[in-house]
Amino acid sequence: MLRIILGVVVGFVVWSILWVGIDAILRAVWTSYDKSVKAMTFSSSMLIVPLVLSAVVSIVSGFVAALIAKENSKAPLILGILLLDLMRNKFVVITTL
Repeated sequence: MLRIILGVVVGFVVWSILWVGIDAILRAVWTSYDKSVKAMTFSSSMLIVPLVLSAVVSIVSGFVAALIAKENSKAPLILGILLLDLMRNKFVVITTL
């Protein structure tokens, strides 16, 4: 049980570090994306690219969670539910601003 909890926590940390790093790189390389984030005006590609990158980062962090937990179902499932809830709450906050 402790390994599953550790897997979820480490998976979440890995997801956070990867996402913050990729977002910083994306903003540095794609300057119009950085401007649109500040103005909250997005084109289709500006919505699709972060969505795909987030999916890749989620798969990687789920894999890390499974490796640490030595469990192929529980830790990635719990991490996935946690990340979905986090993204749902972030979306609700953004749409209500």
